[in-house]
Amino acid sequence: MDEDDYWVNEIGGADQALSSRTLSCSLVESFAPWGPDERDGGIPPTLLSCTPKGHFLYAILDAAKVPGLTDVLAISDLDYRCLYKGDELAEVAPWIVRLEGDGSFLTKLFTDAGDADRPWAMWGREPGILLTSDAPIDVLHRHFRKMAVFPDSGPDKVFMRFHDPAVAYTVLDYVSDKPADAAAWFVLDGGFRISSVFTRRRKKGELWDFQIDHSAIGPSDVPRGRRWGRQYRAYARDERELLSSIRMISALRKDAPPSWLPSDDRTLLFYVQNARRAAREMGLTEQALLRKFVYVGSICAPFFWRESQTRAYLVDDRGDPNARFADFYALFKRDAERANVPWTLPED
Repeated sequence: MDEDDYWVNEIGGADQALSSRTLSCSLVESFAPWGPDERDGGIPPTLLSCTPKGHFLYAILDAAKVPGLTDVLAISDLDYRCLYKGDELAEVAPWIVRLEGDGSFLTKLFTDAGDADRPWAMWGREPGILLTSDAPIDVLHRHFRKMAVFPDSGPDKVFMRFHDPAVAYTVLDYVSDKPADAAAWFVLDGGFRISSVFTRRRKKGELWDFQIDHSAIGPSDVPRGRRWGRQYRAYARDERELLSSIRMISALRKDAPPSWLPSDDRTLLFYVQNARRAAREMGLTEQALLRKFVYVGSICAPFFWRESQTRAYLVDDRGDPNARFADFYALFKRDAERANVPWTLPED
């Protein structure tokens, strides 16, 4: 099963609007990016129709995902600001841009090249999020600069990548039933407001629209100092961990015969998540070894690390945990070959 379909259908929950919460979330039904051969696309009409009268369409784009973003912005006629301080972070920083007109930058932003060789096309890179607001760009710039860093992160600042579509969807979904946290997103200083935040979900091609009921939420609901909840960091980390596990499911379904795997992805996800958790607890850091650990723990011998002698060897405090598991894997593979077990184990 495709990882996107699995995520949406099995993990992501129902796709109906969250009308009972502070935020509503609905699929933008007719949205589609431009194709790879489009030359003068500009802003897709669907997004223009979703922008209320008197409001502007903005994007918060990730320079780390779009090579040369700062150079492309510099030659555009658009108004833009960096959300981080210091030129040294410019090439990996989020940038807020007011989208208007029909310049080439807009065509590049909303073009998904698919498999075509179009390095200038941005949309397929999941470059960021979109929003509509009646606020000028300076107000939004100040607003999102406050949200870019976790509170109480000390001198070594911890940045919140809220402009990453996966994180944005996760966090907005999480605060949908938390009025104060939702207000911290949508209610701006000076009486301005954000009317919509658009973000892609896990399934390619979908764009979701988060809106708040401004008649029920106002400035008095905004938490003091617009402080982000401390739980957001862990919540976003858990979301990323789930995404990594689901990608491993897709890899396992490609690498192993179907008869070796559970028929349903939910059971396989259970095995994969437990194996990943055990590998981290044992100190594995090398991705190739992590993949082998998950393969053995999901297909060949689920929960193999719980066997007393195996665990005693793998959690030995002496030496490098990566080297210990590499030795264990070599022995496991040799024994499987001697026993004529038909496992096709990953190679180095």
